[in-house]
Amino acid sequence: MLAVAINVGPEVEAEFNDWYNQEHLPQLGSVPGVLTARRFRASGPDIENKYLALYHMTSLDVTRSDAWSKAANTPWTEKMRPHFRDLLALRCTKYVRKG
Repeated sequence: MLAVAINVGPEVEAEFNDWYNQEHLPQLGSVPGVLTARRFRASGPDIENKYLALYHMTSLDVTRSDAWSKAANTPWTEKMRPHFRDLLALRCTKYVRKG
């Protein structure tokens, strides 16, 4: 799983949401190996990161594929990146308890 938490400035928040909903999430969600992609917005005022996206994948290697790179690096993405704040990305693998 890949979890990405982020904030953006209020001056670009409307475009950020358009970009994420119309381009970014659908494109990453269609990359081979991505099982599901979901996006959330915090509802409380004291939340550190307002936006959270979760990507469930067959393997974290998916994020190193050419298809992921193509989906994640578009002209609209490049326009939005300078506005990202407080970015937190967690790459998680399945925990298997031994013994």
